[in-house]
Amino acid sequence: MFSGAGHTMSRPPAASNRRYVGARRSAVRVDVDRKLCDNHGQCAIVAPAVFQMDDNSELVFDAHPADSYLDEVDEAADVCPMQAIFIGED
Repeated sequence: MFSGAGHTMSRPPAASNRRYVGARRSAVRVDVDRKLCDNHGQCAIVAPAVFQMDDNSELVFDAHPADSYLDEVDEAADVCPMQAIFIGED
């Protein structure tokens, strides 16, 4: 299920390259901070099964992706120019 809105999550310590907030890979939730996201779409390029741009060029995403997509989600969070993607536990 794709979601255009989610819960805001706190940013992890700056030294951390990953944005897991106490997450275990078996119960991961993806969130996008809409105040930071500028709909550049880089996430949709590297993880199209999880992030997509709708007909209005707005980001929609699967807040609970399958474990098989978690590496792509990590990469999407890394390439986001606004650092708006957060990965946390459900």
